[in-house]
Amino acid sequence: MSADGVTPFSAMLSRVVATVDRRRLVAVALLLIAVILGSAVLRHTRASSWAGDMETDYCTLVIDQAAASLADFLKDYEDATFQFVANQDLNRLLLEYVSATDTYEVAPYNQAFSNFLEGYTFSRRGVYDAVFVDESNRNRKALTMRESLPASYIKAFRNSRIYEEIMRADGKAVWAFGEDCARAGMNCVIVGRRIKHLFAQKPMGVVAIMIDADELARVVNDYLHDHFYFSVGTVKANYTVIVDREGCIISGPNAAGSSRDEEPSLLRELYPNPPVGHGEGRFTGNLRGEDVLVTFRPISDTGWRAFVPVSLAGLYGEESSRSASAAGLSIPLVGGLIAGALAATAVFLFLSPGPRSRRIAHTHSPGHIAACGDEGLQSARRAAEAGWVQPERSDPDWLGQLTDKEIQVLILMSQGYSNREIAQKTYIAQQTVKNYVSCIYSKLCARDRVQASLLAVDAGLNLRDYRDFDCRLPSDK
Repeated sequence: MSADGVTPFSAMLSRVVATVDRRRLVAVALLLIAVILGSAVLRHTRASSWAGDMETDYCTLVIDQAAASLADFLKDYEDATFQFVANQDLNRLLLEYVSATDTYEVAPYNQAFSNFLEGYTFSRRGVYDAVFVDESNRNRKALTMRESLPASYIKAFRNSRIYEEIMRADGKAVWAFGEDCARAGMNCVIVGRRIKHLFAQKPMGVVAIMIDADELARVVNDYLHDHFYFSVGTVKANYTVIVDREGCIISGPNAAGSSRDEEPSLLRELYPNPPVGHGEGRFTGNLRGEDVLVTFRPISDTGWRAFVPVSLAGLYGEESSRSASAAGLSIPLVGGLIAGALAATAVFLFLSPGPRSRRIAHTHSPGHIAACGDEGLQSARRAAEAGWVQPERSDPDWLGQLTDKEIQVLILMSQGYSNREIAQKTYIAQQTVKNYVSCIYSKLCARDRVQASLLAVDAGLNLRDYRDFDCRLPSDK
């Protein structure tokens, strides 16, 4: 504390208050708070978005790999049908079969056909049966891998849409859901290929392999079980489904059969209208009151897609999506709204005019400055050279209660000068300055130096030159 009773901090505060409007100080403080809050919200949003995107991308990556695993599984059976085209022994076997005169004596050919497929699919699960039919002789008995296919089914297969599609593909593998299998009580998908003679390219017939449709979803779930990082989220394996190009579920829990109106009703609730026009994507759904993220990916060369639901609780936290939907506003959104409101208020306070900004004539008229003589002109010149711009405003009523010396002391106080510095500038004793300060406090009902300085700043005294009042006589008061 200095000898005149004023601390350095108080003097510094007085200088700041003297040069900055109070409402602008409030505006700057509000703007600073808005910037800090906005930065925190932005960091939170970026962190949450990055974490959510990372988890979602991880799910997509693993589900892509599971779909690729299913594609490899199906490719094995495509290769089995291709062997009847590329393998000379098998191709010759089928040529001899379709060239035989006895349409019912097929035992030797059937044995070789069955042995090959049984050996090829020995380590490949899910095969229900396989068949080869002569396309030129519908009366010829078909070759079968096993004895599980009834003659009525084989006859229906010859007349089916799938058979026609395989014929149109003319040698390319075709995948389809076995509607005729379903009518026969079998839940099967079929891969078929039209077989031609290896050298003469003469069409001979169609080979088709029937595979348990539930095996498709099982392959996807097995891959996810072995490779999915379950702390990220729980795969709802009971609701993993394979959907054909028309949007029908062909593989999943009870996807076909007499119980379609029981458990499959939950499937229809989750997949009311599987997005047929999109090969891949994701959407949110609900399973037994639990929010899930459903990612769907194409199975290459089939036109099918795998739909895999994953619990949102593991992806985004147990209560995140539920609390957000219940509240209607997320924490980052609320924080952003508050930050925006603070910033708008700060701009309004900073740009809006003060309560004393009425444009009124200058307190010192040109005549009064001229009456002060050369010293008054020099004072005005010094103010102009210093770049001061005197705002045009009216003097407050309380200014009339002060003497010239008290006004001088108040001006210097509002400009941040200490009592000692005021005494040196006005050529009076320091104790006299203290007496003037006490009188100012009493007349203005001010508690301290800061409050008196604030009143002076509101009146614009901090922008005026104390020497302008040297020529004012007591009689002027």
